[in-house]
Amino acid sequence: MHNYSIFSVYRKYSSHLRPLGYSISQHIPTLVVSPPQTPPKRPPSSQPSAPKAASKQALEAVRPEIWSDPRLFFSLLLKSCIQTQSLSLTQQLHSLIVTSGCAMDKSVTNYLLNAYAKIGDLRFAVKLFDVMPRRNVMSCNILIGGFVQNGDLESARQVFDEMPDQNVVTWNVMVMGLTQFKFNEEGLSLFSQMRSLGFMPDVFTLGSVFRGCAGLKDLSSGRQSGSLGEGEKVIKAMPITNVVAYNTLIVGRAQNGFSEGALDQYNKLKMAGFTPGKITFVSVISSCSELATLGQGQQIHAEAVKTGYSRVASVISSLVSMYSRCGCLNDSVNASSESEEADVVVWSSMIAAYGFHGKGKEAIELFNRMDQEGHCGLKDKGIEIFEMMVEKYKLDPRLEHYTCIPLWKTLLSACNIHKNADMAKRMAEEVLRLDPHDSASYVLLSSTQASAKRWKDVSEVRKAMRERRVKKEPGISWFEVKNQVHQFCIGDESHPQLMEIDLYLKELTWEMKLRGYVPDTGSVLHDMDAEEKEYNLAHHSEKLAIAFALMNTPEGFPIRVMKNLRVCGDCHEAIKHISEIKNREIVLRDASRFHHFKIGTCSCGDYW
Repeated sequence: MHNYSIFSVYRKYSSHLRPLGYSISQHIPTLVVSPPQTPPKRPPSSQPSAPKAASKQALEAVRPEIWSDPRLFFSLLLKSCIQTQSLSLTQQLHSLIVTSGCAMDKSVTNYLLNAYAKIGDLRFAVKLFDVMPRRNVMSCNILIGGFVQNGDLESARQVFDEMPDQNVVTWNVMVMGLTQFKFNEEGLSLFSQMRSLGFMPDVFTLGSVFRGCAGLKDLSSGRQSGSLGEGEKVIKAMPITNVVAYNTLIVGRAQNGFSEGALDQYNKLKMAGFTPGKITFVSVISSCSELATLGQGQQIHAEAVKTGYSRVASVISSLVSMYSRCGCLNDSVNASSESEEADVVVWSSMIAAYGFHGKGKEAIELFNRMDQEGHCGLKDKGIEIFEMMVEKYKLDPRLEHYTCIPLWKTLLSACNIHKNADMAKRMAEEVLRLDPHDSASYVLLSSTQASAKRWKDVSEVRKAMRERRVKKEPGISWFEVKNQVHQFCIGDESHPQLMEIDLYLKELTWEMKLRGYVPDTGSVLHDMDAEEKEYNLAHHSEKLAIAFALMNTPEGFPIRVMKNLRVCGDCHEAIKHISEIKNREIVLRDASRFHHFKIGTCSCGDYW
């Protein structure tokens, strides 16, 4: 703990007060005062003690400087107290303010109140606030800010409600506090009240309001969904619209899963004449990654190059992930090479990209390179926490501490591929014990039981899903051509080329059968006749998307299709045949990894 002296701080700032013809430090003894633990006893002699005499002498030495400009004098010293977070030094200055007669100056007492609040000692702040002879709006704002800083929103609101007069700063502090601590609805309600009372919001209000709009939650589902339409209304109502406003909406939409909406807001930002920044690029590139819209991602990459942000680590990391998730691993490698220096975030993104594309050897090589160059601090921290758990807290590690849910899901998927219904049941129990609401695991288990014609077990799986309110996510695949995304889902008849796609698939299936393809009707989850099962399989979303892609792209053109769920065994086998028949490279991104199909084989080695 540092022992600070008022007068040593004064020496530091004396040049800011007024030019002096002599060095005032020569006339000020260095006096260090620490707050006593017990009340001091009065000296037996009536004569003043030596420290008291020194204090009086010091005060007399600086009194001319105090009276020349007390506000500047104390503001500088109290600023130093805040920087050093020194409560004892603030208390010394408090005494000096009282003894010098400056306690009646509301500016000086506000500086003192601000120091107590910023240091975080609200006991002294509240006591001072209660005895201040001349409080004003700034005094209240400072105390509200102190309460907000310490997370005491109830006390902040009480001071706010009891204020006879408020200004924009008052409203800003209160709205900011509410949205900062995720009371978004209350914050936006207070903002509406602010507007109705005629207060004009400024750029600080803007940031808090948009954070609140982006952070609204659907409490019934516990999922962040956001009332982003409210954000758009606020933008139109604001007298000042800037990059911060658009960025907050873009980030809010991207984080809430509204990737298309994020890209729409990005276009509006450019149309409004604003230049995108680092935060903008990271969010919109991540949105392109989620949608797997390669064309748009490439356009945004070009815009990042023009503005100079393509060499920023966070933007590079987003580009690596985007190209990887769009099936362009080589472009991910090229993007990562733009990093001017080794960056752990970029390298981690590149390792994930290699892993996602089944390039385990390359991922391990890059990880080892990171390790050699000292970029694996988190790995060491993880091991440290694991050892603490075992050695310090004597907790027995279980399998989930050594591995994670993806391992169990991979094993469950393997059971599905190899039609091992008994083992699948055991694997599913482990997955669902760790994550009882993982719909994909229920589907994998149900598929395996259906392959074994265990319809009773299939019914039990569905019953468990109903009881736990788990809904099967519909399989959706999409393909981008000419900057337009075409989406396909089984049973959806809205696509304008559906009739042609259906006819094309029939011809393609007939050709596949000539080459040995046998539809895996056993994997159909419903108990129906063989013809219905085969029709069901033929119209899985990824087959529809690939048929559309083959119809609408030139020969030899690589096809990249994205799917939200794991590809089923039948589709996986069918796509291998299609890649050989049409002599096309077909890249399929499913929920677990990338599959690169070429000349009748898949990069996953039939294991995913």
